[in-house]
Amino acid sequence: MGHSLGGLVGLAAPVRDQLKGLVAIGSSVIFSADRAVRWALRWGAAFAWPFEFRQRLLSASVAPFLGYVVLPLSDLIVNPRHISPRLQRQLYALLISSVSRKMLLQLRDWAFNNAFRSFDRAIDYREGLARFTVPLLAIAGTADRLAPVEGIRAGYALTGSPDKTLRVFGCAHGHVQDYGHGDLIFGEHAPSEVYPLVGDWLKTRATPVEPEKDYQPLTQRS
Repeated sequence: MGHSLGGLVGLAAPVRDQLKGLVAIGSSVIFSADRAVRWALRWGAAFAWPFEFRQRLLSASVAPFLGYVVLPLSDLIVNPRHISPRLQRQLYALLISSVSRKMLLQLRDWAFNNAFRSFDRAIDYREGLARFTVPLLAIAGTADRLAPVEGIRAGYALTGSPDKTLRVFGCAHGHVQDYGHGDLIFGEHAPSEVYPLVGDWLKTRATPVEPEKDYQPLTQRS
C-alpha cells in the first residue's frame, strides 16, 4: 500500500514483479500539474543544490505554529480544515523529510513534460502499465491538486490488471468531505470512510494463514 509517490513506486515497472497486489492512494501517472505545483518544483530543485532540499528542518521549525496559522500552498498537500491542529503539528514535526535534488529534478520532469519515467529517461513506466496484472485498488480525492481524479482515472485505465477497482472520495460520492491529497490518509473522516474500504479490499484478497498451534492472543496469555 502506497500513498502518492509510494503508489507510483508500486506501479513502476522494475518493482511490480515483486508485488501480489497494490493499493495506490492519490497516485496519478498522468501529470497536468497546476501552476502552483510547477512553481514549487522549479524553486525546490533550485534550493536543493547541490544535494538536497532540507524540508525537514523547515517543517520542524514551523510545526509549533500550525493550527494558529495556515502556511502558503498548504492545500497542495493537505486541507488544514480537515486535519486537527494537533495532528498537523505532529505530521510536520515527525513525518516530513528532506528531499534529494535528483528526486526533485525527476518530479519536475514529470510535471513539465507529463512523463512517468526513470531519472535517465530510459524507462517509460507509463508504457509498462499494460503489463501490470496484479490486483489494484486506486483511490482518488475530489479536491486533490497533486493527483487530480482525472489523472488517476486515466492511469487506472492504462493498467492491464483483470482485478482493479477505482474509488473516488468526495461529497459528490456521498462522503462527508472533499478529500485533498493528504486528507485521504490523515483527514478527520479518513478512518471512518477510507480505511474500511482499504481493509475490506485487502481482506478479500489476502492469502489465508493458519495460526501456529501454540499461538494465543495476548489477552489469553498469563
